[in-house]
Amino acid sequence: MRKVLLLLATALALDAQTWHRFGNTLFQLPEGWTHINRRGTAILTAPEPRGAPTVTILLSPSATLSSLDFKVVFEQVVTKANGLIKVVGGGKTEPRQSSEGYPVLVRDLHAVDGRGGWAYRFYMGSKPGDRFEFLTYMTSSEELYRKYLPVLESICGTMTFVNLGAAKK
Repeated sequence: MRKVLLLLATALALDAQTWHRFGNTLFQLPEGWTHINRRGTAILTAPEPRGAPTVTILLSPSATLSSLDFKVVFEQVVTKANGLIKVVGGGKTEPRQSSEGYPVLVRDLHAVDGRGGWAYRFYMGSKPGDRFEFLTYMTSSEELYRKYLPVLESICGTMTFVNLGAAKK
């Protein structure tokens, strides 16, 4: 019941929010979240107290897939995104399909970073039309990872893509 109420509250908060655009992607953020673009990446940050572990969603620049294999590109991007972290759990790629019918690949994992701290990540690649879209959800706390997972799902539920005919709301 508590999870249902959290999802409902998140959905209501999203309804009141403005639309954001990053490249080909349109999305809404819940109240308190910040959105900045830095070095070609959209950085979405949860409203955690200063000095607390952060919860961040990164949207990478869109790319044209042309004849490239979606899953191969996803695996290459995930490998690069993992950098020097050592994966210790999870890590299996799972195929899904969006409500609009385009293919989606996801992978969640937990790892140890280069300083010995924990890294919790969720990767999502989408293939709307001939485009490759990539999202990274990450934090250093399992508690925060679980806390904001329903919010991530809500944000992803608002995402739509300009190349599929979406107009800025």
